Amino acid sequence: MNDDEMGRIGEYYTLYKLASLRIRSMKVSEHFDFDLLTVNGIRIEVKSARKTLKYKKYKNDKYSWYSWAFTNTDTKYSIIKGGIKLRRWKKVDRKCDFFVCVCMNEDYSINKCYIIPKKEIGMKCGISIGETRKGKHDKWLEKWDLLK
Repeated sequence: MNDDEMGRIGEYYTLYKLASLRIRSMKVSEHFDFDLLTVNGIRIEVKSARKTLKYKKYKNDKYSWYSWAFTNTDTKYSIIKGGIKLRRWKKVDRKCDFFVCVCMNEDYSINKCYIIPKKEIGMKCGISIGETRKGKHDKWLEKWDLLK
């Protein structure tokens, strides 16, 4: 499954979740800088990521954990340097009110969602959400009521 298909799963799940909460919303054209629009005018950018295993070596110990990484960048341009294609990324100031970060398991089932106000993310290139409940984004876990 490619990133576009995974993104569509996240968008459809978000539409389903909003409908179940009686929040009317719709998918907008690709020409907009956000994915969904509610009847109240709230602009939503949906980000989807699959759980991946991360490793870090500290002193003589190796640590591993699962996390989800969400990017907020666009490809600026590609260059070829020494036969290797490199991509340069540019930060994006999304024209949205909220980010909905859909965390998927390895089998693409939905694990959890974070509804994060744009001001919390701003112009960051991305965020990483760990599997444990100790992160700074946990206060936004399943906060669907913010979209009403």
